[in-house]
Amino acid sequence: VAAPDVILAEPVGSCTDLIATVLRPLVQFYGEQYELAPLTVLLDSSRSLADFPDDIRYLYEQQIAEAEILLLSKCDLAGAQQSLTERSGSSSAHLHPISAVTGAGVDEWLSMILGQSSRNPEALLIDYARYAEAEAALGWLNTKGQVRADTPYSARRWTTTLLVALETLCAEQNAPIAHIKALVTTPQAKLKASITQAGSLHWDWDAETADTRAHEYILNVRVNATPGQLEQMALQAIESAKPDPSSRYYIEHFECFSPLPPRPIHRLT
Repeated sequence: VAAPDVILAEPVGSCTDLIATVLRPLVQFYGEQYELAPLTVLLDSSRSLADFPDDIRYLYEQQIAEAEILLLSKCDLAGAQQSLTERSGSSSAHLHPISAVTGAGVDEWLSMILGQSSRNPEALLIDYARYAEAEAALGWLNTKGQVRADTPYSARRWTTTLLVALETLCAEQNAPIAHIKALVTTPQAKLKASITQAGSLHWDWDAETADTRAHEYILNVRVNATPGQLEQMALQAIESAKPDPSSRYYIEHFECFSPLPPRPIHRLT
């Protein structure tokens, strides 16, 4: 396999304050080996946080405030231009629209980050108490398992039923959705679907597959609910998606939790 030109990596454990906890430590410990590109923050141009608590909105705005380049995703959708116009007056970052579907803007963004250096911006004054409250406000679910049935069924229909059922339960519990993501694997193909806010079921991989008697699934959920509420909703949605009364579930992993307060190893201001 040829060496990659670009590796995309997520700073696990930090979702903001990246200048102090990731970028500056990289400069201090590995400054002779690496040159930092401008910090890019990806922003969903269709995302609304109106239903989320103030602490989550605070965290979201801190993420945007750190950006040297602010990528506005989904620029192929209606309303994206309005989002770009609104952001142009509220952020000092360079705004750049892109689309993962059409590829628009991606090459230009790569040229920017591969051809420019970070301006070494000032670290933010993050309120870590609010940061912790924002993290704790979300219930996190990670689960994987298998479905087995005696008669063939549609894995795509199963996925749709599961996600829509969970979306409906979240609405009934007044639990705003950060994301619901499902990856389904049949002997013939893989399916991937997600919901990032109410009414937004989206297929990332939508293969037309023959009916199957078995599939594996991975479900990843972040919603504004307690772990107990999320566990109950997830199990109810999974049960409602059974292909038929005689089909069987084999849950291999299931965890619901709220993340602990952030404790970065390094924070250089």
